[in-house]
Amino acid sequence: MMYRDVVKIMRQADDSDPWAGNSVGDQPEVFRARVTFATQRVIGENGQEVTSSVHIRMPGIVPVGYGDEVTFTEPSGTEKTKKIISYKVPRNLEGQFMMTVVHL
Repeated sequence: MMYRDVVKIMRQADDSDPWAGNSVGDQPEVFRARVTFATQRVIGENGQEVTSSVHIRMPGIVPVGYGDEVTFTEPSGTEKTKKIISYKVPRNLEGQFMMTVVHL
C-alpha cells in the first residue's frame, strides 16, 4: 500500500481512554498515511454504531486515542480537523502489527 498522504495528530489530554497513553503535545505529530473517503458503519468509543466518512491508514503502530484531533487534506485541497471516532491496529497472520486504522 502506498502511503502518499500526510496527516497531523494533535494529542489531547483524555483520561477516559487508558490505552491512549499520557503523552500530550503542544505541536502536532506528522505521519505518512493513506486517506480514503467513504461512508462506513464502525463501532465507536462506547460500543455504539457510528457512521465514519474518512478512513486513515498509517504504517506500524501509531499511538492514538479518542480525544486526539487529526488534520488531513481533502481532495479539494482544504485542510480539515476532526476527532477520532474509532481506531484499531490489525495484525497479519503471523501476529505482527501491520498498520493503524483511524476512522473520522
